[in-house]
Amino acid sequence: MGFTQTCFIHIFLSLLIMLTDAEGIITIKANKGQKIPLHCYVSEDSLNKTYTFNWRKNGTSTVICYYRVSNNTMIDSNCGSRYVIEGRPLQLYLTNVNFSDSGVYNCSVTKLAPPPTEEKFCLVDLLVEARPTVSVSWVEGPSGDSVLLCSVQDFYPESIEQDWLRDGLPLNVTPDRRSSVNPDGSYTLNSLSLTAAHAEDVLCSCWVNHSSLDLPLNYTFQCKEHKTVGVAVPISGIFCVTIIFLVFALFKIFQNVHCRSFESIHTPATETQDSPIHTTYSKV
Repeated sequence: MGFTQTCFIHIFLSLLIMLTDAEGIITIKANKGQKIPLHCYVSEDSLNKTYTFNWRKNGTSTVICYYRVSNNTMIDSNCGSRYVIEGRPLQLYLTNVNFSDSGVYNCSVTKLAPPPTEEKFCLVDLLVEARPTVSVSWVEGPSGDSVLLCSVQDFYPESIEQDWLRDGLPLNVTPDRRSSVNPDGSYTLNSLSLTAAHAEDVLCSCWVNHSSLDLPLNYTFQCKEHKTVGVAVPISGIFCVTIIFLVFALFKIFQNVHCRSFESIHTPATETQDSPIHTTYSKV
């Protein structure tokens, strides 16, 4: 539903509120798949009375749900399969809501018995929302350079704010933003900005604000060029291997020196003992 159409509907319903005795608009925010009530309240003493309910959407004349209640018992209804009427007093629920269910619902409730006939209006503004998920990654840009991609996915409604920050300040550039509609009716926004050269040694942020969020999302991280990040691990690995090699070489050198020292100490003593023995045997 476009912005102009939404404004027109709300202006129309505001006039409807002023021209009737409707008490105002009840705003309901829901997540996809929920079961939500469409409030059209009647007084507690209405349980022994007879009413008819006619529900319409976005100010159109087409009735999307009709039902008749007498003494809080359903005696007639004509609603779609996703509408459920239950409770005390009976109330209309919309099940398994989806994004296309968003809009303003108006209910005219008419008391038929006992006389006199009375009519009231109820208005429900339903907004089915989906919170965005945000991810940031390096990708190859149109010119072949590495650029940052902020992907904002699976949000509804379409209206969203997204901006790039560098060290907490907005960038003086216009990012390349492209939005698309997902199969379930939600939206995805991809925003390209910040080349690797501009992002070196600064804090980068993808800032996102949406009606489904209590507070804006601010995905902040330390930016580095691809080559800086890429060579950090190999250099550290080579350094560690070099240290290990030096330690091993020093150990082998120390081991060889120690062995030679040991041989120089013990070899003369052996020769001294052998010489007399040979002399004795020669005399015999």
